Amino acid sequence: MFKGSFVALVTPFRDGKVAFGDYEKLLEYHLQSGTNGVLLCGTTGESATITRDEYRQILSFVKRELDGKLPIIAGIGSNDTRTAIENARICEEIGIDGLLAISCYYNKPTQEGHIAHFTKVASSTRLPIIIYNIPGRTAVNLLPSTLARLCDVPNIVGVKESSGDMKQVLEIRRLCGDRLTILSGEDLMVVPILSIGGSGVISASANILAREMADMCRLFFEGKVAEAARIQVDISSVIKTLFIETNPGPVKTALAAMGMCSGELRLPLVAMQPDNKERLLESLRGYGLI
Repeated sequence: MFKGSFVALVTPFRDGKVAFGDYEKLLEYHLQSGTNGVLLCGTTGESATITRDEYRQILSFVKRELDGKLPIIAGIGSNDTRTAIENARICEEIGIDGLLAISCYYNKPTQEGHIAHFTKVASSTRLPIIIYNIPGRTAVNLLPSTLARLCDVPNIVGVKESSGDMKQVLEIRRLCGDRLTILSGEDLMVVPILSIGGSGVISASANILAREMADMCRLFFEGKVAEAARIQVDISSVIKTLFIETNPGPVKTALAAMGMCSGELRLPLVAMQPDNKERLLESLRGYGLI
């Protein structure tokens, strides 16, 4: 189920509220572009500023709109185990296909603490769980040896690896083998991660590069590795500008420029600095996106 390009979908806002009309446009774009699945309410979806009521509304809306056309993963991430479990139960009730559970930021438990956390969350749900390792945001790195123990838990099925360290990804692959699906969390490292047995990507850049991300994965799995690598190189400059400020600021700015949704963010995120915005728009023009 978790193979290919999954978009880490933005949460569109207008006047401080979730813009469900914009959601419809975004979902249609991904259905037309070959995206293999969607992640809702992750970091790119500004999960930290979404209320519990909005969370239910978003998941229910997208579930109805997609109606089985694409698999849906939902972020349940919290540094409070009880909250993560509550979110998992909401997802199960709504009929979401899988869960993304981030490592515990701020309180920074030990590796043993993380094993206890993820094991407890997994025991609370029947849904498959992908662990999200992103040390740059959480200040915690889940070690390959930790993941090797966690993949013995039956419904912990994958990891979104965003450490940016290929040596670490290689070690995860060596220790876990086929017991753990590896999904790239680094949009500039998709083909390298696929080359060592990765299954795909959960991508912020796919919000605006949906076709390219989907084609890159598809071509790789068809054995057309050189063609996949060519796409990776071609889109690299655009990807870099999508991260010149904190994600999802540039992604939402790009989507607004493309007429896909409002660029509205929730505090504490704010509009891009003018010089960075111009760099981003120039990159989009150069690639023919606007």
